Amino acid sequence: MIPAVEQLIPHRPPMQLLERVLRWEGDRVQAEVLVAAGGTFLDQNKVSAVVGLEYLAQAASAFFTLAASDHNPPRPGMLIACPSFTCAVDTFDLDARLLITVHLASRLPTAREHNALVKFRGEIHALQNPGQSGNPSAATAIGPALVSAELSVYL
Repeated sequence: MIPAVEQLIPHRPPMQLLERVLRWEGDRVQAEVLVAAGGTFLDQNKVSAVVGLEYLAQAASAFFTLAASDHNPPRPGMLIACPSFTCAVDTFDLDARLLITVHLASRLPTAREHNALVKFRGEIHALQNPGQSGNPSAATAIGPALVSAELSVYL
């Protein structure tokens, strides 16, 4: 079972933007975001798609915690670069449910006990069946990516 978001990322409201982590599969994490009334960054019932960079960064943070072990505990990371960022939309609408996916692309050096540069590929899609009946695996992406990005994180 995947722990609550509060146990996976250091962010707290109002900057905790992920609603929950849906899946973790070794080199990939998927999380859910609900664009909610009263939420951070909401302006005229919309959130700029640029905020998607923070959604992706928080999913990467959850990845590091889930990939940690007793021998290799999670360390704080810093987002240091975003070599590519493409938006197919300008904004996300109020009440939109988004599927945030980050894939581990590379890690240099590969030894986990040393400082490292970790690269992720990430996408944001509209979310269909968001965890219906308490089953997060039922959540699926709708259509092409709304946002695509590459992230570089220093540990």
